[in-house]
Amino acid sequence: MSDTDLDLYSAMQSGKPYKTYKKVVLGRVYVSAIDPFTEQQPTGIMLYGDPRRGDESCFIDMWNERDNLFFIKQNKSHLASGFIVEVVREVKAAPEPTFEQSTDEQLKEIINKKYLALQAILNKTSSEAVLYRMIDLARDMEKSEKIIGAIEARLSEVNTIKVMEKKEDGPKT
Repeated sequence: MSDTDLDLYSAMQSGKPYKTYKKVVLGRVYVSAIDPFTEQQPTGIMLYGDPRRGDESCFIDMWNERDNLFFIKQNKSHLASGFIVEVVREVKAAPEPTFEQSTDEQLKEIINKKYLALQAILNKTSSEAVLYRMIDLARDMEKSEKIIGAIEARLSEVNTIKVMEKKEDGPKT
């Protein structure tokens, strides 16, 4: 594998294309481009989404200069007529992990907090899976019965709430 191939795959993994083009009309637009994986040319691609909503199917990425030059040459009429325009993709921040995606180390930090801080976090927790994980970790860490009991009490509350919601949503006679 050459250095240019490694640069190409690195850009694809990081999500930073060399250039990005967007279809701006509501209809479908057929474009020709080089497939970056097989390097067979040309590959036909149909851009079909709604550009007002920013559908991903409205965009096509060029990952290096060679692919970009080929794209411009093959799609001159679309570019000249304004059906396709070059755009800069908005960099979207990675979503923050939810409480359910916490690592064991993060949960251990929560369990090691002072009792009232732990209670405050537990009162915000409504995930049975996280609470079961916290109970297992607390037992492995040989925490006091007070802490284990607090986590078990919250798990019991969450289970009760879910049972009550199911009864309310159940069939009515």
